[in-house]
Amino acid sequence: MKKFFTLIGVALTAMSVNAQEVWTATDFDLTTATTQDITEGIYADGNAEGPNTAVPGKLTTSIITASTKSVIMTGLSTPNADEMQEVIDGKKTAWEIKGGGNMAIVLNDPNGDADRDTLFSHYIIGKGNPELIHWEYDEETDNGTSHRVVGTYWERTATTPPAKGAYWRFDMKAGGQLSLGVFGNKQKKEAWIFNATDGKLVPNTDIEVAIYYQNNGFAYAKETDDNGETVPGSEKYLNKGTMPESYIPHDVNEVGQGRPYIGTFTFPVEAGKTYYAFNSSTQLGLYGFTFIDAQTLGVSSMKAENADAPLYNLAGQRVAFGTKGLLIKNGKKYIVK
Repeated sequence: MKKFFTLIGVALTAMSVNAQEVWTATDFDLTTATTQDITEGIYADGNAEGPNTAVPGKLTTSIITASTKSVIMTGLSTPNADEMQEVIDGKKTAWEIKGGGNMAIVLNDPNGDADRDTLFSHYIIGKGNPELIHWEYDEETDNGTSHRVVGTYWERTATTPPAKGAYWRFDMKAGGQLSLGVFGNKQKKEAWIFNATDGKLVPNTDIEVAIYYQNNGFAYAKETDDNGETVPGSEKYLNKGTMPESYIPHDVNEVGQGRPYIGTFTFPVEAGKTYYAFNSSTQLGLYGFTFIDAQTLGVSSMKAENADAPLYNLAGQRVAFGTKGLLIKNGKKYIVK
């Protein structure tokens, strides 16, 4: 029997791939990007200490969108004004598609068809740092007038999303589990999952992280199955666990190395709410996402558990299999509709 490994660690092996909604960045057409002027939190004067809020400013950001049945994804890329003008003039790009080869993420089909180059093989990455407030001003120096660009980086105490920068937004039409395929650079930066509807971070304990650190160009370890056939990826270099309190993926399991990583962030989402994903002061690449609705997740997760384990309601009363609602099995909560 073949051994198959996946970067998504919650119940995927128990359900058909058809139960998932999947979007990948591999063949996305970046020419569909649109531009929009942003003014909230943007100022055109100030000094090193802070912005002059009496002088409003404006930046142009580049926007890409994609969606599945239950997820509307929006990506924003906001270079500084001078670079954005070069983007508008066609001299530069606001977005890049990178990856492929050994930088593909292994997401194995639970039915046994594993091909690391067809799902999550490339990622899209934007420009600009996620900032709550951005301002620019001119300063007189001994060498003449110098233009200054300043911003306040997004921090965990913030109750609103970034005003500008590179970040990803997910508007949920249904509740369940969202898994993001991500690329992070070698700097040890916080990776935020922000619930904009409630104005607070998704708790780190609700985020499952599974990442490969750079190793020989992200080369995966090789294993053989019981028939002597090579498995396309193993867990030798895979580091997985709960997002640490620092929200720095490099700190998962206290590994601590500052190498680039590729992998997934997986967390629960609710219908009608909006979530943002981004790094603190750099860019987060997105390979794509998978979504599993609450009903499928609940039923499939239970099937993956011990079939003989009893079911309980929230009052602690044992109930029959087939009962609907929020139930507990093996100490875990599941939604069954």
